[in-house]
Amino acid sequence: LGFEDIQRGYMGCMDDIKLSKIPVPLHMNGASSVASLRRFANVEFSCDASAILVPLGVCGTQPCWNGGTCTDIGGGNFECLCHSRFSGLFCKEDLDPCASSPCLYGG
Repeated sequence: LGFEDIQRGYMGCMDDIKLSKIPVPLHMNGASSVASLRRFANVEFSCDASAILVPLGVCGTQPCWNGGTCTDIGGGNFECLCHSRFSGLFCKEDLDPCASSPCLYGG
């Protein structure tokens, strides 16, 4: 999760939290740790996942690539709405592969 994902708050269960691949301990005094939490706000040290989780549905696995948006069209089927640069069932086909300038030395 990034800042844009949680700027309005986060409700859910977290475990094995890492910042820049460094584990963040879920306790207040981490004197021997590289990172420690300094302040908690409305945190419970238990998690009832059944109260938070909802069935995933066909879009729950996030089948659309490259920022495509998944829409449940019923009958256990989905459709990906792709950004203009991508195409295909899962938005995997790049219509302009040179747009990100992947070639070196002007190639």
